[in-house]
Amino acid sequence: MATTILAVDDSATMRKILEITFAGTDFQVAVVGSGNDALARLQAGGVGLVICDNSLDGDGYEIARQLRSAAPGVPLLFLSSRQNPYDAGRGQGAGVTDNIDKPFD
Repeated sequence: MATTILAVDDSATMRKILEITFAGTDFQVAVVGSGNDALARLQAGGVGLVICDNSLDGDGYEIARQLRSAAPGVPLLFLSSRQNPYDAGRGQGAGVTDNIDKPFD
C-alpha cells in the first residue's frame, strides 16, 4: 500500500511540483493550500508524512504545532527558502522533524 504524503503550500505551483516530484507507486500525494485544510485532512487519517511550507498562513511554525498536536507520530518536514529561512529553534519547538530547502532536486 502506498504511503500518503500530505503536501501543504499556499502556492498552487509549489503544490503541483510536490505532486509531480513524489508521484509514483510508493506514494500517494494529497495537496492542500492552507493550515485549516491540512489539519482537516490530517485528522481524517491515513497520512504517513506531512511536507509543509514554513511560511504558510503567515506563520508555518504555529501550523506545525497544530499538525503535531493532531498527529504526534507523523513525520513533519518543512519547506523553507532564502526569503524565509528555516529557524531550527522554532522548528524544534513546533515539532518539525526536518527541513528541505527550496528549490530542491
